Amino acid sequence: FIDFISCGEGEWSFSSLINCLSEKKDLTDSEGLIFRDSEGNIIKTNLNSHNEMPPSPYCDEYFNALNGRIAYIEASRGCPYRCSYCLSGNVGKFRLFDIEAIKQCLILLASSSTKTVKFVDRTFNASYKHANLILEFIRENFADRRICFHFEIAADILHEETISILQNMPKGLVQLEIGIQSFNEKTLSHINRKTDLNKLCYNIKRLQFNKNLHIHTDLIAGLSYETLESFKESFNKAFALNSDMLQLGFLKLLNGSSMKEDKEKYPSEHSSEPPYEIISNPWLSPNELYEIKCCETALDKLYNSGRFILTINYLLNELNISPFDLFRNFSYVNNLTGISLTELTDKLYSHFSPFCSNEELKEVILCDLISLKSNIKLPQQLTSYDKNYKKFKKFFSEKFKCNVKIVILNSCSKIYVVPENLSLNTRGRYEGLYYSINEIELKP
Repeated sequence: FIDFISCGEGEWSFSSLINCLSEKKDLTDSEGLIFRDSEGNIIKTNLNSHNEMPPSPYCDEYFNALNGRIAYIEASRGCPYRCSYCLSGNVGKFRLFDIEAIKQCLILLASSSTKTVKFVDRTFNASYKHANLILEFIRENFADRRICFHFEIAADILHEETISILQNMPKGLVQLEIGIQSFNEKTLSHINRKTDLNKLCYNIKRLQFNKNLHIHTDLIAGLSYETLESFKESFNKAFALNSDMLQLGFLKLLNGSSMKEDKEKYPSEHSSEPPYEIISNPWLSPNELYEIKCCETALDKLYNSGRFILTINYLLNELNISPFDLFRNFSYVNNLTGISLTELTDKLYSHFSPFCSNEELKEVILCDLISLKSNIKLPQQLTSYDKNYKKFKKFFSEKFKCNVKIVILNSCSKIYVVPENLSLNTRGRYEGLYYSINEIELKP
């Protein structure tokens, strides 16, 4: 029932097929095509190798359709690495695209209605010189635009020049995605992913120092030799890096990848339907993978959303448990998906209040909620009347010469203040300020 298989790089092979069909040419003239002739014989045409940059996909119709959506661009094709779960290293020789052509594409994209330009290169900084030229161009030309550029990088191979350029980027201009995948050395070795973990962690801390970059870190559940305990350790180490988002993915067994093809070396069960997600392997049972998936939901709701950063830190200290155990514990709460922020807040307070000071937990949750960009209705069960509230609010409004949001922290005799003229941090939150109540002289 298959008419054609188009092989190789689609910008050439698929367009070649379409041209042959539309112009009624002989299909043997098409590049990278597998088909049956009139007698049922399977015919394979030549598959050419390409070193040049593919034809540009950008046109007026594309730009008009963006309307705030993510726009994608490539600065290179392929990958110099050969991670066993990935296909990017199996698509031919790794090659870099022309810098001047990339610059012209960036100018077009930055002038469009997109808010984010995402580089789809698997390892953007595989060639640090090539990467630096692009980053410098972005810094010099788009610092005043309301646009963000997203890159997937390998942090352990970052060159000093690249780190310096990134450290001096305007706040909010660049977003980095850093694949860690696992902190288990045996796992990384088995999946052919060479990583200097110490250098990776060190460089992430350096990139975070100026608080100008939004940083995602990634882990993959279901890799070889990663047990539930081992994954828990990887999770806790990744969480300690304090990235803006900790993305928890699940292994996909992709056709053509070493992990899919070599069943003896990489034994596992996976779904027969796309995206072929892992079901179990000798190190993780289906129930354990489900447990990690539930943990991911809690992680996204509380941490990756940026809504409850202060509350998470408070609970970790107060309950003296690991980050993984905290999110796993909250994942036992039913119906976390598809609920409002108010409902989520109620569930968070109700679940943890039996294990810590009710008053302190209320206060820290309120501090989180007023730190958010958007104003929300504070849950009634968390708020209480304080006769000095209006006086404190007026005092700080006059101090900062703008409207402020405050929480009176009776548990520690402090006030948490969020002036509305502050700039958002890389998590999309305001970083409030703490003042001692005893040092504030209110007017009668």
